Amino acid sequence: MSFVLLSLASALLTDGDPRTYVADNCEDRAGGDQCRAWASEGECEENAGFMLTECAASCSACTCSRPNQTAAVEVGGIGRMFERIVQNYPQFAPHVVSRDPWVLVLENFVSPAEAEAFNAECSDHWQTTMNPGQPEKCQPKSLSCDHHVDVLEQLPVVQQVKRRISGLTMTPMPNLEKMHVQRYEVGMEFTAHHDQVGRIDTPEGMRTATLVMYTLEPEEGGGTTFKDINYTVEARLGRAVLFANLMDANVSLPELLTHHEGSVVQRGTKVAVSQWIRQYDWRTPNNRFCRASKEAAAQGALRSFDYLNDYLEARRAAGLPHIVPLSLADDYGRVTTKEATGHVERGTALLERAMLRESILPLRRSPSQQADDEEEESTRAMLLEALASFRVALSAIEAFPKVKPQYSEGAALLALGDHEAALPALRRAQEVEGGLAPLCIAASLGHELVVRFLLREGADVEERARGLTPLFYASLYGRVDVARRLVVAGAQVDRVSEGGGTPLQAAKAQKHWAVVQLLRIAGALG
Repeated sequence: MSFVLLSLASALLTDGDPRTYVADNCEDRAGGDQCRAWASEGECEENAGFMLTECAASCSACTCSRPNQTAAVEVGGIGRMFERIVQNYPQFAPHVVSRDPWVLVLENFVSPAEAEAFNAECSDHWQTTMNPGQPEKCQPKSLSCDHHVDVLEQLPVVQQVKRRISGLTMTPMPNLEKMHVQRYEVGMEFTAHHDQVGRIDTPEGMRTATLVMYTLEPEEGGGTTFKDINYTVEARLGRAVLFANLMDANVSLPELLTHHEGSVVQRGTKVAVSQWIRQYDWRTPNNRFCRASKEAAAQGALRSFDYLNDYLEARRAAGLPHIVPLSLADDYGRVTTKEATGHVERGTALLERAMLRESILPLRRSPSQQADDEEEESTRAMLLEALASFRVALSAIEAFPKVKPQYSEGAALLALGDHEAALPALRRAQEVEGGLAPLCIAASLGHELVVRFLLREGADVEERARGLTPLFYASLYGRVDVARRLVVAGAQVDRVSEGGGTPLQAAKAQKHWAVVQLLRIAGALG
C-alpha cells in the first residue's frame, strides 16, 4: 500500500508481540547514569517534555503496548455507528448532513448547565494560540484552555459528557482523548484542516471521528464549514456536530472529505469543545509516556495529499464517485494534469502509429472478429494500448479536467471497430474542446478512418470550427488523403475562412505541395 504507512522505523512491532511498540532511536541521550538518577527522582513525570526526549530509555518510554486489541470500528463500522445514532437518539434530533462523508448534527447534546461548567472552569485559564496558516500576520487563532484540561476533566459534569459521547459512539472511555476547549473572539477563526493526526502503527491507532460541541454561542459567524459538502454548521448553544475521520470503506485511510474550518466570528464570542475519538485505548499509552505515541502527536496533522491516491482508489473500489477534496484540488490538479498529459502523449503516439499502418482494421470489421494477419494483430494490440492510455488519463482527471483526450478515445474505439461507443466519445470531444467539431479534429490530425466514419454518420463536410472548415484544416496540416476524402464528399475547395484565407492558400503557405496539386486538380483557384 502506497499511503504513508508510517515508517515502521518510528514504531515497530517487536519479538512477534502484536501489542508492543518500539520508538525509533530510543536511548538516554543525556547519559545513562544521569538519566537513571533523574528518573528515580520522578522527573519522567515532572519534566516529561525533556525526559521523554533525552532520557527515553530510563523513563521506559521506548516500548509501549496496545492494551486493547479490539478496534472501535471495522470496515463499514463508521456508517453503522452513525446510522445507529440516527435511529436510537431521537432526543438529540439527529440531522444527517451527509453520508459521504458522514456528518451529523445533534441538538441539545450539551445542556446549558453543562455548557456553563465548561466555560466557567476555563474562564481564568485562556491562553492565546496562533493560527499556523497565517504566521506572518501574527493572527491569533483562538484562546485555548488546553493547559488546564487535566483539571477540567476531573469535574463530574465533564465526565458525564464524556460518558455520553462514549455511549453515543459505542467507544470505550479510554479511547477518548483529552478534550480540546477553544474560545474565539471577534475576528478569530480556525483555517481549513483535517483532524486526523493519528498513525495506524501506534498503540492508540487513528482518530475515528470528532465531536464538536458549542458551549457559548456567538451573535454572528463562527460556524464550522465543510467545503466539500458545501455546508456550514451554525454554532448554536448545546449543538454538536459529529463527523468521520476515517473512511467507512477502508478504516486504514482518512476520510479526506471532512476537511473543515472554523469560520470567522463576526460578533460575540464562541466556545467550542472538541472530543477526538481513537480506534484503540488512547489514555493508557499516553499516561505511560509512550514515545511512539508522542512522536506521532508531535508530527501534527497528516499530510492529506500523501493519502490522496489511495483514498481515490479506495473510493473507486467501493463504487463511490471520484471526488477530490477542494482543499487538495490545486495540488492534485498540478500532479494529475502532468500525469494525464503523459498518458495522452503516449496514447496519441500509439494511435498515430496504428493509423499509419496500411493494415488498419477495416471500418466495417466487427470487434468480435479475430485478426488473421500478424501485422493486423499487432495493430490491434497497439490500439488497445493506446485506448488504455487515454482511459487512464480520463480517469485521472475526472475531477480536475484540464486535459481532455475524449477525441483520441473515440478514434481508438473506432479503429478497434467499436462504432457504437466511438460516436458518443467523438461527440463529447466537441463539448469539451471549445466547440471544435470532431470532423475538424480528425482532418487536422490526418485520421482518414475517423473522417470516413463521421461523414458516413452525417457530419457536415462544411462545418466550421473556429472559422475554418475541415478541408482548410486538412490543407493547413498537409493531410492529403483526408483532403482527397473531403473533396470527394463535396467540400468546396474555394470556401473562404472567416479570416479571409482559402484551403489552397493555407497549403501553399505551409508548402504542402501534394495538397496544393490535389486542390488545383479539384478546381481551386489561385
